[in-house]
Parts: sequence; structure tokens; C-alpha cells
Amino acid sequence: MTTRLLLLPTDPEADATWLELEPPGLITRRATLSPGERAPTHHGSGRTWTVVPASDLGLLWTALPARQQAQALAAARLLLDDHVAAPVESLHVAVSPYAGTSPRLVAWTDPSSMQRWLARSAAHGVEPDALVPDVLLLSPDEGATDRPRVVAHDGRWLVRGDAMAFSAETALAMQLLDDPTVHAEPSDAFLDACARSAGLEAPPLDLLQGTFAPRVRRGSSDGWRRSAMLAGVLVLSPWVLLAADAIRHEVAARQLQAQAHDVAARTAPGIQAGNPLDMTATRLARLRAVDALARDADALFEALDAVPAAHLDGLRYSTADGLRAQVVHPREADLDTVAAALAEHGLPLRRTGRQPVGDAVRSDITLGPGA
Repeated sequence: MTTRLLLLPTDPEADATWLELEPPGLITRRATLSPGERAPTHHGSGRTWTVVPASDLGLLWTALPARQQAQALAAARLLLDDHVAAPVESLHVAVSPYAGTSPRLVAWTDPSSMQRWLARSAAHGVEPDALVPDVLLLSPDEGATDRPRVVAHDGRWLVRGDAMAFSAETALAMQLLDDPTVHAEPSDAFLDACARSAGLEAPPLDLLQGTFAPRVRRGSSDGWRRSAMLAGVLVLSPWVLLAADAIRHEVAARQLQAQAHDVAARTAPGIQAGNPLDMTATRLARLRAVDALARDADALFEALDAVPAAHLDGLRYSTADGLRAQVVHPREADLDTVAAALAEHGLPLRRTGRQPVGDAVRSDITLGPGA
């Protein structure tokens, strides 16, 4: 299949590059396009990707257990609360496809950057099938797995390693890497990486998600919009703790209790206020609550995967009431399918409310102690 790449430079007044590729990595056509110049016409089938500067993006690898893209996107927005200064709801967020237990890539940027990239692409007569960050077309340096691969491109360094990727001006990239022995490969190496992308079945990450997804991919439902609002509905953020590996099991908790006893005996005998053991018990209870939420939510996501077109519309959790959720599903019988899947995890389901939503049904459900 023919792959066409429009490489947008950081400077909107600079020339763009047009590549036509054939697998496994042959550049069959190359053109330099001045700003606003139309890309060469093409015939036949194929795909077109617009490659954008990663210097305007944030990139982060993390564990996202949700399989459905909308659910992963909602979890990613929760995670970003601890990583970005701007309000998460004001950002455009994209997530790489589900890949089993492997970490997933989360990208975020200002929506205005997306609008500018799409406008520049349209000025060249290109309506892309995917919008791809340039640094992700690089593969990590296979010859030195402990060091990132660095390639010079567009006056910047593209840095790609194992679960690491960023793009920055040369001086800033050198400062971030803090390794005087690092040398950048010439820009031809980036073109070679672009050529090899013709052999990929899909881009490593497509920024055209959510409100920027093509209409044919977005469909007529409001699922994407609801998933973007889900971060405001959740009362706990288990994914933050999961990503930071903050959940500890019983053995670690017992060690923590023993340490708290020692601290209390040595430094705070007889003082009840601020007792380390009390604080440890409180912390342990919180961790256990988040552990239960993460386990039950993951089971719910897995159950929803068994029902085509079903998605999560809201989620709440408390230690007293357990997990409460709003699930949108096409048919009444779909809820029985979800309940059966949850029963395999020992989680009873109880419906507490029902509301028609277009051709579908939104059910209020409770799992755990409140069911």
C-alpha cells in the first residue's frame, strides 16, 4: 500500500516535504512544497499521514488497563492532572492503541496547535488519515538499548528511547539528556525512518482523536464527548497511583506498620495527635480502597468489551457504597451480558436506574458492597 507523508516544519513559513513511499521502505517520490503549495496529485488507493513537530506536544508512557479507546482517554485525562499545569479539560489528549500489558503512550497539546496543523495541511491540499508526531517515526536505537537515539531534523533534535520520546531545540535537548557523549545522526536518518513507516500497519499514535477525529471514525454518538467529560465525574484517580506504582500489597503494609510502631516508640511516646501508627492505618485504608476501585473498574472495563457499542458514561466510588457507574448500551439484554461477565470476577451487579438515550439505554448500576 502506498503511504504519503506531508512533513510539516516547525516554522509555518518554511518549506514542507512531501514523500510517497512503498513498503518495506522505498521513497518513490519526493517534493519540496513552499507554504500553501499544493501537494502532487496521486492516483489509486493508499493512505496519507501529516507528520507534525513533536516539540509542541507532551508525551508520556503509562499503564492504562482500559481496552476501549474512550475509557483509556478518560483515564489518561485523570493521569495528566499530576503532569500538566494547564487545566486538563482545556487540552487535546490522544492515546496510543491498546497493546495488552505494554505501557501506552499519552500525548497532549493545545487544541490551537491541532487547528494550525490541520489548516496548514489543508493549505497543501492534504486531508490526512492520521496526524503523527515526527519523533514517533523513529525507532529506538537497537544497538544501544540503554541510550536513546538522537536524530537532527528541522533545526531540532528528535530523541527516542525505550518509553521515552521528545523533540526540542539542540541546546535544550543536550541539557535534558545531560550526556556530553551523545551525538545526533544527520537528517537523512529521519528520512530513512519516514521511509520505513510505509511498512507499518498503523501509526504509533494518531492525534486525530476526540473532537478532531474524522467524522467517519467519530460516528453519530456522543461517546467521545462523554469520555472527555468523565474526568470531571470521577471522585478518585486510581490510574495516577497505578502509573506511579503506589499501590502496595499486604506485606508492604505490615512493614510500614512495624516502622510506624518504631517511630512512635522512639519519637512520639504517649502523643495521640499525629500518631504515626494512626497515619499509617489511614494511609493503608486509602491504598486498599484505591486497590479495590482499580480492580473493580478493570473488571467493568473488561465486561464492557464483551458488548459492542457499549461504553462508560460515569463512574463513582466510595468505600461504603462500592463502585457506581452509568453504562450506555444498545439493548436491554446487554446488561445481562455485562452482569454475567462481572459475576466471573465475583462482582454482583444491581441496576438502580434506567433512562432512554436515543436508540440506546443508560443504566445506573452498582457493584460491590452496595449491590
